[in-house]
Amino acid sequence: MIAAREGTFAARKTIGDRIDAEEILGFLGEEPVRAPVAGRLSGLARPEQTALPGAPIAEIATSDRAPVAGVADRNKLIARGVSFAVEMEAGGWTPVSIGSR
Repeated sequence: MIAAREGTFAARKTIGDRIDAEEILGFLGEEPVRAPVAGRLSGLARPEQTALPGAPIAEIATSDRAPVAGVADRNKLIARGVSFAVEMEAGGWTPVSIGSR
């Protein structure tokens, strides 16, 4: 779902909640934001963050198989790589530089 106008989004639902079409997900300013379709809420804008027109404020998964919680395998691998690099640098290793000298 995309913000129709600027405002602070205040969610009334949480990620993973099952929702019906036209159910109120929260408010953009004082205007209610309604779900366009039924499904499970798989994403929400950060609490009390100002949304600009066209900014994503909610994502609804219409498939029961869609993941709505947890961390994807790709993101886990990226986090492990960053953690490894930080540990190596903290242990005295110089980071590898690829490119021009």
